[in-house]
Amino acid sequence: MNETQTPIKGLDQAPADPEAAKINEQAQETRNVAEMALKLVMKDGVLMTPKEVEDTVERQALDIH
Repeated sequence: MNETQTPIKGLDQAPADPEAAKINEQAQETRNVAEMALKLVMKDGVLMTPKEVEDTVERQALDIH
């Protein structure tokens, strides 16, 4: 987990039940994906238009290649 991701309260303590540990891990992964999605559609705390999101994704794809 990098420093921009916030752990879900209580997930830093490993539960005794392996099934609960698996659920906690999945919950953290889901939260991480949600945080990434929000970063993708937000700019300066405001939702971007679909066109702005598309342009941003295209720019990022070009930067990667």
